[in-house]
Amino acid sequence: MSTAELKSNLHYLIDKAKDSKLLKIAYLLLSENKKTGEDWWDSISENEKASIEKGLMDIKKRKVIPHERLIKMLKAEFPEAFK
Repeated sequence: MSTAELKSNLHYLIDKAKDSKLLKIAYLLLSENKKTGEDWWDSISENEKASIEKGLMDIKKRKVIPHERLIKMLKAEFPEAFK
């Protein structure tokens, strides 16, 4: 996946994200890169890279469940966990 594709996919994911905790983590991760000049992508394993790329492809192919729908499903299956 090219750098341009990665950036495009990240923009898409950030625009669609509604979880502020997730957004803060992404922000901290990216801002730390700016401080150190080190690209986190270079510091992760090939397995982790493959998992991320698979996830991005799943998003492109719409093989994902929206967060709201997943929470609704989990609440129906495990109501005691949401009390």
